[in-house]
Amino acid sequence: YLDNDLWLRTARHANRLAAQLGAGLETLSGVRLAWPVEANEVSVILPRDLDARLRAAGARYHGWQGRARPEGGIDDAREVLVRLVTSGAMEESAVTRLIEAAAQTP
Repeated sequence: YLDNDLWLRTARHANRLAAQLGAGLETLSGVRLAWPVEANEVSVILPRDLDARLRAAGARYHGWQGRARPEGGIDDAREVLVRLVTSGAMEESAVTRLIEAAAQTP
């Protein structure tokens, strides 16, 4: 893992994918980043109907359970805060598929 900076290459890859994911999702109506993307985690606020559509399409992720709340707040009746995590083993196509699935209108 330490040989030839493998750890650094995989971390850079995961961070790049997270930046791509955050940027792609942020362009969608009703979607906003809770905090800036600074590593391989994307905290994003989704409309509840989009969250339901993504989960029905097979997306697997967790709702945010921490106490921290974004500055603008969240309308708990209409929105959900989720944490999406990328990895060094993830393919770029997985990010693209999630963004495309989120962009599809019902």
